[in-house]
Amino acid sequence: MKITGGSADACAIADLGTGHVVRILTERGVPYLPTADGEANSLRRQQACSLLDDQSLRRVPALDPTRRLEGFAGWTCAWGRDSYPDGYQPPTVVLDFEWITPLTAREGERQMLGGRTVFLGPGEESNGLASCHVFVVFRDRPLSSGNPAQEIVRIWVHADLPAAEQCRLAQDFASTVISKLPPP
Repeated sequence: MKITGGSADACAIADLGTGHVVRILTERGVPYLPTADGEANSLRRQQACSLLDDQSLRRVPALDPTRRLEGFAGWTCAWGRDSYPDGYQPPTVVLDFEWITPLTAREGERQMLGGRTVFLGPGEESNGLASCHVFVVFRDRPLSSGNPAQEIVRIWVHADLPAAEQCRLAQDFASTVISKLPPP
């Protein structure tokens, strides 16, 4: 948080907010999301690192598929140079599961791939290199508030390749992932 002007103490504000959250969690516990328990096909039950194999990943120049970083609950997997938390350095392939507001053209070009809606687009340039991502819509799933949301799989390729080649790889990886996903 950045405060400009005024005399507010950002640390005191953060401490107050943290104390409030800790008090609520202590009194009520961590909220339980029962919807995933009865859903054998939920992305929450999938392991991101199991969705792409070494042979596929070797198509990314200089990527070592044996170097991988598995994220919380297996919902994220990063292959290649795992310099996290400083950011993923190329060459890297990242696959993760997200629950987000419905995707739009802002996230990329909408296409159909393997019977699923995907959004394909160039990523932000980092370290002088372009990147490419594919968002695979797993299913529409409203938030508990009733607001629309989608469960998605995001695949991100960041390598020393032209952007178009990275996008071809991202699409190929998305096809592989789609073939391994349970039905929505």
